[in-house]
Amino acid sequence: MLALLGLGGAALVVLPDASASAVPDTTPALAATGAESMSLVWRGSAPRRLNEQTSTGGRWGEAAAFTGARPVGDTSGVGLGADPATGKVVAATVADEQVWVRTEAGGKWSGLGGNATGAPAVAHLGGGAFALVVRDDEGAIRVRYLRGGRWSRWSALGGKFGTSPAAVGRSGSLVVAAAGRNRQVSTTVVTGGRSSGWRNTGVVSTATPGLAAEPGSGTLHLITRNPDLTPAARISVNGARTWGSPTRLNGRLGSGIAATSRARGTVDIAALGLDGRVVQSTRGSGRWGEFRLVATSSTTVLPEDAVTSVSGDPAGTRTIQLAPTARLPKAGEILAATSTPATPDGLLVKVTSVSGRTIQAGPAKLTEAIPEGTIDETFTLGTGDVAARSSGGPLLQPIKKNMTCGNGAKAEVTGSVSITPTFDFDAKWSLLGGVENVAFTGTVTEDAQLKASISGNASCSLKETALLAEPVRFKPITFSVGPVPIVVTPELQLYLDATGSVQAALETSVGQQATAKAGVSYRNGQLSPVSSLSNTFSYQPPTISRTSSAQAGVSPKFSFLIYGVAGPRLSTRAYVRIDSSPAWTLKAGLTAGVKLVVPQLGVDQGKDDIIRFEKTLATGGSTPPATGSKTTIATTRTTARVGDKVTLSGKILNGDGTPAKNAFLYVSWHSPKRDGKGEVLDLRTGADGSYSVTVTLDEKGQHSFNAVYSGTPDADDGSDARVNVQVS
Repeated sequence: MLALLGLGGAALVVLPDASASAVPDTTPALAATGAESMSLVWRGSAPRRLNEQTSTGGRWGEAAAFTGARPVGDTSGVGLGADPATGKVVAATVADEQVWVRTEAGGKWSGLGGNATGAPAVAHLGGGAFALVVRDDEGAIRVRYLRGGRWSRWSALGGKFGTSPAAVGRSGSLVVAAAGRNRQVSTTVVTGGRSSGWRNTGVVSTATPGLAAEPGSGTLHLITRNPDLTPAARISVNGARTWGSPTRLNGRLGSGIAATSRARGTVDIAALGLDGRVVQSTRGSGRWGEFRLVATSSTTVLPEDAVTSVSGDPAGTRTIQLAPTARLPKAGEILAATSTPATPDGLLVKVTSVSGRTIQAGPAKLTEAIPEGTIDETFTLGTGDVAARSSGGPLLQPIKKNMTCGNGAKAEVTGSVSITPTFDFDAKWSLLGGVENVAFTGTVTEDAQLKASISGNASCSLKETALLAEPVRFKPITFSVGPVPIVVTPELQLYLDATGSVQAALETSVGQQATAKAGVSYRNGQLSPVSSLSNTFSYQPPTISRTSSAQAGVSPKFSFLIYGVAGPRLSTRAYVRIDSSPAWTLKAGLTAGVKLVVPQLGVDQGKDDIIRFEKTLATGGSTPPATGSKTTIATTRTTARVGDKVTLSGKILNGDGTPAKNAFLYVSWHSPKRDGKGEVLDLRTGADGSYSVTVTLDEKGQHSFNAVYSGTPDADDGSDARVNVQVS
C-alpha cells in the first residue's frame, strides 16, 4: 500500500516494504486534511478490502469501507494526497502493476500506466500541484506531476529500491525517501524538475519509511522500522541533507509507517501492530506519545499464516493449532481470521486455554469483538461463485424424479429450475445501545418449469427429496467491520416434492417466471417482514378423465454460514396443483420464508410465510365420460415472425385415461391463404399417445391449427383441440 499526506504547502506519502510485486504493501495511508483532521486508510484481513477512518479533534470515527480504491485486480498499494487549505484530495493506487489516479473525491479513475509495484506516493507541492511517485518493477523510482489539471510525462529518478517510496512536498520541492535492497534509506530532493541525486542517510529500515514535513517551518521527520521491528524517528532541519540522532519509540510494528503533519510542531504516525490492528502515535511539544489503538476493536486479527489447522464444531469448542512464528494469545482473548486454506470459513473465537501452540476456543460475539459496528453488504450469487467452478450466470438444475405409486402405475416429475439470487445483510450495534438492527433480505429471480404425469389409477407420492447429492457450496464472502474480517459462506440445496391421487391417467405442466423478495428486519426487539413478488405463468391444460388431485413443488433453500456457524436461511417453493371433482382447476403459486439467525449478534428470529401466493390458471368443465377421448395440442410459441418454425405437439388419451397408441389424426392448418379445409397434415401417435410436427410459418396473420381425432370405429369417441399462432 501507499500513504500520502497534505501538509499546508506540502504533501507526504509512505510506501510498502515488499520487495516483490506479488506482495502488497500493508503500510497504512495517513493524510492530514486540516489542522485538526486526518484520514486513515489501511488494508483489512479481507482480500482487496481497504478500510477508512477519519479523525476530527483527536477522536477517530467509525471505520468504513474505503471507496477510493479502484477495484481492479489485486491492489498492491493505495495512497492519498491532500491540500488542507482547499480540501482537494488526490488518490492513487497500483492495481495489476498499473497506476490509477483520481483527482476529485467520487470522480472517475484514470490509468497512467507506469508499470509500478508496491504502493505509489502522492505529495502536495503547493499551488494546486501534486507529485505522483512510484517504484517500477526494476526497483527504480519514477515521478509524474499534476499541474493545472494536466499530468506531465514520467520522469526517472533512478535508484534500485526494495520498498515503496515515501514522498512529501517542502517549500515547492519534492522530497522522496525509500529503502534500498540493502535496507539503507536514501533520499533525494527534486526542485524545478531536477533531482539532487540520491543521498544515503546511513539509516536502516526494514519496511516502508514514513516522511512528514511540518507546515511553515519545513522541518522534515523520517520514521523508520529497525531490524527488531521497533520504530525510530529522526529530524532534518536543512532539507534532508543531514539527519539528527534517532529517537526510539516504544512498540513493535508489523508494517511500514505512514506519517503526516497537521500543524507546526505536530507529527502523527500510523502502522499495523504485530496483531494486525492499526496503532497511532503523536509527537507534540517535542515528545512522542505511546502507541494507542485506532480501532476500538478488542479483537486480535491473526495474520493469514498464523493458523496451521482448525478442528471441532464451529458452534462449539474449536482446537486451533498455531504456526511456530505466531504470537501466543491469552485466555479470554478474542481471535479473528479471514478465509484461508487453514481457516476456510474464517474464525471469530474466544480463547479458553492455551497449551503450547494448541488453543482451545469457543464462539465469540461480534459485540465482544467490536463494541460498535455497522454491516451493509449486498452480494449476488452465480455459477462463477461456486467453489471449483469458473463459468458465470444463473444456477440451473434439471429435474427428473419418479414418484412411488400403487397399482403398478408410473409417475414422474420433470422440468428445470434456474435461479439468480441477490442478498442484503445489514446490522448495527453500539456499546451503549446494544444490537439496534439486524436485517436479511433475499431477492430471487427464478424460472421453474414443472411437468407431472401419472400413467393410470393410483396414489403416488414423493417426499421432499434433495436434488443434489451435496449442497452447492459457494466461495466465502469476506468483508470487514473495522479491522475484523467477517466471513460468510453461502450454501444451496434444491428439493422436490410431489403427491397425486388419480382414477385415470393425468398429465399437466406449468412454467413460472418470478422475482420474489423476502426478508425480515429485527429492530429494537420487533420483527418486521419485507416482501414483494412479480410473476408470470405459462401452462399446458391437463389431460384428465376422472376425479383426480395432484401437486408438485421445487424448493431452493439457501443457508449462510457465518464463521462456519449456521446463520440466516431463505427458502422458496414454486408449485403446481390440480384438482378435479368433477370440474378441474389448475393452480400455481409460490411461498417464501426467512430465518434470521446471527448467533454472533444473539439474534434468532424468523417467519415462514412471508410470501404465500396462489393463482388459478385455468378451469375446465365436468370430466368427460370414460367412453370419450381427450386430444390436446400445444405450440412452442404463440407469436412469431414470417419464416419462424413452430413445433405442434400433443397427446390423445382414451376415455379411461390410457394413451391412444398408433392412432390416426390430422392437423388442419388455416391461415389467410389457406381457406376452406386448409392444409391437412396426417399424423399418427406414438406408444404414449403423443404426436408432434414442425412447420414453417410462411405468411403474416393468424395461423390456426386444429388437431382432430376421429376415434375408434363404430364409437362416438372422437375429440379435437385447437391452438393459434399470430405471425407478424
